[in-house]
Amino acid sequence: MLAIDSYTSQIVSIDSVTYSNMYAYTIENISPGSYIVGASTDRDNDGDLFEPDDAYGYYMDTNNKVILELKGNQNLKGINFQLIDIAQ
Repeated sequence: MLAIDSYTSQIVSIDSVTYSNMYAYTIENISPGSYIVGASTDRDNDGDLFEPDDAYGYYMDTNNKVILELKGNQNLKGINFQLIDIAQ
């Protein structure tokens, strides 16, 4: 899981998720601003995300990236979405 600054396209926070923790995630210590939340696998374990063979997705879906506005001391919950896997 990652948060991407919507203006600079830089990744500002990453959290790993697993099946064993039911894919729960927390992205912490982010300054107020505008963000895109996404997820990607890293099937070849090279540290590069969103490659052609990786499953990926964005909140709300893979075609319409929703920009979330985070205000000071705000907690957002329920930011859930599906990943697509075109490599299958």
